[in-house]
Amino acid sequence: MKLFHFLKNNIKKYLLFGIATFVPFYITVIVLLKIVTFFDNIIKDIMKIFDLPPIVSKFFAYPGVGALLCLVFLILIGFLSRQYFGNTLMHVVEKVFTLFPISKQVYLSVKKMTGSFIKNEEQKYKRVVLVPFPHRDVYAIGFLTGETISNVDGKKSYYVYVPTAINPTSGFLISIDKSLILESDLSVEDAFSLILSGGMAASKISESR
Repeated sequence: MKLFHFLKNNIKKYLLFGIATFVPFYITVIVLLKIVTFFDNIIKDIMKIFDLPPIVSKFFAYPGVGALLCLVFLILIGFLSRQYFGNTLMHVVEKVFTLFPISKQVYLSVKKMTGSFIKNEEQKYKRVVLVPFPHRDVYAIGFLTGETISNVDGKKSYYVYVPTAINPTSGFLISIDKSLILESDLSVEDAFSLILSGGMAASKISESR
């Protein structure tokens, strides 16, 4: 009877704990496998072009080799692009791409997007703030991402990204006056923990301080 009452009172709780524990691991593994498989297939397609010895082809057939080679390739490209020769070569390639209307639009759009990401990667989530959102009487956690000049009164305004709880990859980008922004003592890690948990991590954050 005690076992029955124990299961009756706790089975739902442990089920939820099980889901919360297992699902993040499962989804992470699936995503990583998809990424590894994607890059492996790219390398295999490239290797088919060359007449390689069987032992070399067998090496490239191992799972993960393609992803590793792509990672090394991107690091090498990044290194060379910061050197004089590589930087000069990139300018030449860019000139070629911008000669044609379609390739120009695609290249410049993608370059702007990736360049903005790289430029702001170390800055965009360094300051956690509180802003009145969605209305004046409610404050939301946000990340200061930049500044601008208001077209209305010419005053300096700040861009704040307000992420959606549970799923911070979606959210709202708002422009707000500095006087309405409240500074927060939350670290970026703590802010993300609160957002991802829907506020349930608040007690753990308080205990760690």
